[in-house]
Amino acid sequence: MFLLRSALVSVLVMCLAPVVVSATPPACAQRTVSVEGQRIATWLCLPRGRTPRTPVQLLVHGATYDHHYWDDYARAAVERGFATLAVDRLGYGLSDHPDPTTLTLAAHGRVLHQLVKGLREGKFGPRFRSVVLNGHSLGALASRYAATHGGGDAMILSGVPVPTGTPRSARGGDFPFWPAEQDPKFAGRNWPPGYLTTRPGARAGLFLHAGDYDPEVAAADEEGKDTVPSAELGEADGGAVPPPPPGMPVLTVLGRFDALYCPSTGDCRTDPAAAATPHVIERSGHCLNLGHGAAEFYRLTFDWL
Repeated sequence: MFLLRSALVSVLVMCLAPVVVSATPPACAQRTVSVEGQRIATWLCLPRGRTPRTPVQLLVHGATYDHHYWDDYARAAVERGFATLAVDRLGYGLSDHPDPTTLTLAAHGRVLHQLVKGLREGKFGPRFRSVVLNGHSLGALASRYAATHGGGDAMILSGVPVPTGTPRSARGGDFPFWPAEQDPKFAGRNWPPGYLTTRPGARAGLFLHAGDYDPEVAAADEEGKDTVPSAELGEADGGAVPPPPPGMPVLTVLGRFDALYCPSTGDCRTDPAAAATPHVIERSGHCLNLGHGAAEFYRLTFDWL
């Protein structure tokens, strides 16, 4: 374990490092469920004093991450009285890795919708009356697809602006990705071709902002990286993603220095792509959970809910 300069950073590193189930937030249960014939790994965390009115947040990670992106958030949410269900989306983490060319955002949305239904029907144990989709980056876009199928009560969308802006992937394909089979971490996995990952050393420049994170976090992020299906990454501009359903409460949040979705100025407080986004977190890049602004993001979402 790294020698870290703050308690917050130590928790963030724990989020990204490989952990056993006992290291996840208290009162959590890991369960693998079947959706559309594929195995999906999930982690349900329950607060003390849960009642039938306790809302649950379905935590949806973005590209090249897995459920560990949300570990620190889940701890904080449980302390505030929320239940959470974190998930490894298809093609990520401990979930199945089918043909990545079929894993579109719409396909992910169908799977997430089935998880929402399962939460309401008690398939994870308790029945939940209120389900909130909480997605980051491409996970936020997949959550918007899920919302079109119904069942969700509200959405938190982070790492994407309103309206959806155009990240660098759609502006010339200059994302530093390469085939997962060429990366030492994923060599020999026997997955179908079409899974990608970030090139070594590229993540801090993409997902973090200089001065707003600890170097130990960047190192742990690099070590804990995952892959992304090619079909999903091809939809990163979000142009065809349906908007949130009319009447659904939506909280949209960006890190101030999100280089992916605020490419014109590099500052989401001034970039035209983020002009309609109501909430911008200081001291954050694209991945809000990994920067010094994480606690501000958590407070914002809990107060909003």
